[in-house]
Amino acid sequence: MGGGGIKMKMRRFVWVLYPCYLLFVLFVADYIFYGIYVADIKPDHFGNPYDSISGNYSTGKKSTADNFKKEKKNGVIRIGCFGDSFTYGQEVGDRYDYPTLLQDIFRKNGYNNIEVINFGQPGIGFFKAFNIWKFKGKEYGLDYIILGPLGFSIDRDCTFAASSSGLLKCNFDFLHARYILTKKGVALIDVSGNTHEEKVARYLRFIPEIRYIRYDLLPPAFLTAPVHCLFPGKKLKRNPFYYYGDEEKEIGQIYKYLIGVMADNVTQVILCNQLDEIVDLGQGIGKNNILCFRVSSEQRFPYRMILGHYSSYANLLLACQLFDCLTGKAESAQPVIKTEDIPRDDIISQRTSKRKLSEYSDIGVENDRVVLGRFYELSADPLRYGNGRMVKSLPGTTSLIALRTDKDPIVDCVFLSLDFEISEHMPVIMRVRRVAGVEDVHLDDVALLHSGLNVGMIDIDSVQYDSARKCIVHSGNNIRGKHMVSSNEETTIFLGDIPVLLVQRVAGEQNLALYPLRGGFFAVRPDGNEMPDIVSLGEAGFLYLSLNSPQEESRVRIPLARWMSVNEKIVFRKTISCPIRQEGISKR
Repeated sequence: MGGGGIKMKMRRFVWVLYPCYLLFVLFVADYIFYGIYVADIKPDHFGNPYDSISGNYSTGKKSTADNFKKEKKNGVIRIGCFGDSFTYGQEVGDRYDYPTLLQDIFRKNGYNNIEVINFGQPGIGFFKAFNIWKFKGKEYGLDYIILGPLGFSIDRDCTFAASSSGLLKCNFDFLHARYILTKKGVALIDVSGNTHEEKVARYLRFIPEIRYIRYDLLPPAFLTAPVHCLFPGKKLKRNPFYYYGDEEKEIGQIYKYLIGVMADNVTQVILCNQLDEIVDLGQGIGKNNILCFRVSSEQRFPYRMILGHYSSYANLLLACQLFDCLTGKAESAQPVIKTEDIPRDDIISQRTSKRKLSEYSDIGVENDRVVLGRFYELSADPLRYGNGRMVKSLPGTTSLIALRTDKDPIVDCVFLSLDFEISEHMPVIMRVRRVAGVEDVHLDDVALLHSGLNVGMIDIDSVQYDSARKCIVHSGNNIRGKHMVSSNEETTIFLGDIPVLLVQRVAGEQNLALYPLRGGFFAVRPDGNEMPDIVSLGEAGFLYLSLNSPQEESRVRIPLARWMSVNEKIVFRKTISCPIRQEGISKR
């Protein structure tokens, strides 16, 4: 064989080997990325054993199932409430979840044979709620099932992880079984492994088992890891190997099937939800003992808590609507509190000397009779306080600035605390430092709520607190000079000549993230452990910012917003087929 033939064979060998070499290099690099990825997202510790099928539903409230005997007494009508943290009553006290309030309403109206049981579990979708009913709730002889006001979440039900929308460590700490569509109907697929730690390890394998590759919308680790390491903040949206082309259609079909199974086992299912598409989905099942309606969900003070859950007032509103529905009424009309800003020229308040807010021992939002809201420190330690710590005073705070939007009254705004005095018409400047020099953009001027008070306002559109980043995210367009902000240039917002906010463009988005350079973020919300009677206050009035000083017997009260009571009516799409009467269940 000549030298030319040997060289030709060597070239062919290299051409065959080289792609294999490249694949090997890519595999090694991918595996290195995988190690970094798992270190970033694997849970730091493993809590109590968690049943991936039936779930360890929360039992911290008196309304939960462990406080009821499984065998009910003769003549008792049992109502089971299933759903997520909104059902459970997260962020409100033991007496103010909606199942407890519904129980109270029945008793006040003379229905002494009703038991309402709370099967809610924070952080779950409907598949887990269904399994809690199937493996736990059915043991309690339920006559009625309530599903809502949320709890149908595609991003929680299309994955075995807690959610498909995030890469947080807790996402993989609560792996759960899920339902899939098959040729024969619906099948339950459980996670793999015996112990909690083993389940997480198997789920996060570099090349996972076929059940995760086929039936989990989250992409497998060997696809996710390189994106996680090379493009921080970005992620693959969808698993390309997912067994179904349209997950919304897939999950919708499974929802219909499972709700139908529930309806076949109880007298009546009530599906009450904030979303029209879920209400329509339930209506489309076509069973006579399924009643669906859209709940009245108020977004403003005093109906929401820091994490966005229902306050005690919102839970009471829902409980009243459900009582009217369950007792056969065609509609439900309930008083709802609406708030709006007061034109500054209309504010008439007492004279007061300007002082630091830290000098007041008790600060809150009240009407003429009771305190309805407190300030919550949004940036408090989440391990101790969740996403907000309620405070009655503001130590170290001289002033507050409300970051107002066009949509929300001041009582719903995010406040920035400051350690210096503010003044009327103090300029708000955004300063961009470029290589070529510094450029200033005038954004707004401070408007004081009252000349004798260190509380002011600036107009800024569409801001929302982001608990993960501990910043506020601006998604609007009315920050002048927003287009000037880039990821590699220092941008700061000043009040006068004092820097107060660091501005950064969110990776992969058009939104801006605003971080406090001094002080922190606060918001006004109700106290979740109280529920003063606001229905008896009349038809209208004022909300006041109330400040009490230990050195003075008098208090400072500055009008903050105007409130009015409005009757809000829900007309049920149909009346319930088996209404509850004081003597028992009536069948029409």
